[in-house]
Amino acid sequence: MQCVALSHEIQKRFPEDTVEVIDYSSAKMEKNYRVKFNKSMVKRPMEFFRRIKRKKVFRDSLKYLPLSGKQIIEDTCENTFNYIKANYDIVVVGSDAVWNWIKRGFPNPYLLDMGECDVLKFSYAASAFGMGMEHVTEERRKIFGRSLDGFKFIGVRDEYTEGLVHHCAPEVKTDFTCDPTAFLDLDYVLEKLGTTKEEYKEKIYKRYNIPSDKRLICTMGTTTALVKRLREKYKDTHKVISVFSNTGAEDIYMYDLNPLEWSLVFGLCDITLTNFFHGTLLSIRNSTPVISIDHTKFGSEYKGKMQDVLERMDMNDRFFTLEKARGDEWQSVLAKAEEILNDKNARLRVDSGREKLVESCESFFEALRAVK
Repeated sequence: MQCVALSHEIQKRFPEDTVEVIDYSSAKMEKNYRVKFNKSMVKRPMEFFRRIKRKKVFRDSLKYLPLSGKQIIEDTCENTFNYIKANYDIVVVGSDAVWNWIKRGFPNPYLLDMGECDVLKFSYAASAFGMGMEHVTEERRKIFGRSLDGFKFIGVRDEYTEGLVHHCAPEVKTDFTCDPTAFLDLDYVLEKLGTTKEEYKEKIYKRYNIPSDKRLICTMGTTTALVKRLREKYKDTHKVISVFSNTGAEDIYMYDLNPLEWSLVFGLCDITLTNFFHGTLLSIRNSTPVISIDHTKFGSEYKGKMQDVLERMDMNDRFFTLEKARGDEWQSVLAKAEEILNDKNARLRVDSGREKLVESCESFFEALRAVK
């Protein structure tokens, strides 16, 4: 959905140009995305089959992207760079953790270390989050720095990546650019699904047998203990749903939503509680209040990507660490949820924060116009 959002927005703003998504993936990432049976599935064997179906639904949804005519799967860069040089005037990398070479390997095509060429290089909301600086050897610092010096525009998604870029190329200019799902065109998504907002809600309620008098609380990730407490507290008014991952304690697990359906389901909910960045962003895009709970551990002080984005929206009161949340047995999280659910202006507050966030994308589009 990041890719849908960014490619569609570029095409909308530059209708006379052709926008394509290079159909590239590393062999390493393809292997990581394989569905594997693990120990946790022994007690929940259906989870294995659910993940197989979820992957198929995802693959089928690639038809919604303007993919290039050629697919490239490789852990090196040669074929990818040759294809870029032969077919494009401008290449944009991002968003997500495309500059985390621990996940994706090194050399990494997303670094765009292509040498001298006529292709103009941009990044939009690129991130290296999750990769510790101990993985930035002097050799790799020089390679990345050399490539960064040739970028026309460097848009990053978080403070950590900004620091990495300036470590590798001290003189380059960086701009914060919001994750593209923050400006995802929801009308475009509905159009692609061939439905309306009202029809979509009716379809979801029918598919998952949700009583028409029940409202929804969404969870994505979090913990069994929190989900149980939410179900107990709001059983008379709400159904607790989970998307993408489940704890087993929710009322409904919507594992088979396709990506477009998934991006809209947050809009049917009164609140989302999640430990996922895109659970946070897509709730915000749907005007749905969100509480974000950071589960990550890096062994050192850091500002996580959820904390980073909520602070930029003046919503840092909706951010919790797992340690803090567990420390008071979820009382602070539940109290914040209750406060939000009782706030008649909650969605307006989300919209106000999102508008502030989305303004950051304009520097990227101005830079694109400047080279046209």
